[in-house]
Amino acid sequence: MIFTGFLDAPALAQLFFSSDIFVHPSELTSEGNREGVPNSLLEAMAAGLPSVATRHGGIPEAISDRVSGLLVDEADPEALFRALEAPSRSRSWKVFICVSSKSRRAFSAMTNDK
Repeated sequence: MIFTGFLDAPALAQLFFSSDIFVHPSELTSEGNREGVPNSLLEAMAAGLPSVATRHGGIPEAISDRVSGLLVDEADPEALFRALEAPSRSRSWKVFICVSSKSRRAFSAMTNDK
């Protein structure tokens, strides 16, 4: 696990391309605040990283569970652990998530091209 702080675009791209998985566990704050769709998650998915995140705020708008990533409930460390184990135990699952994510982006780029 790496906590880097701010990275410029080239360093961030290098980190994404050298990583195996992206994890974004978010929770509702004690004040009731929640995230929208985190840019870091979108950037990781755009880089083709298999992503694991919580069903929180706008995250389910970006990840379709078991299609473009894995979603777990907030504040459930056991579920997060199991989700992180899934790609490590199954190369086909990791490949499936990556291919699905890349295919969706490629299709979106083709259909939005003017």
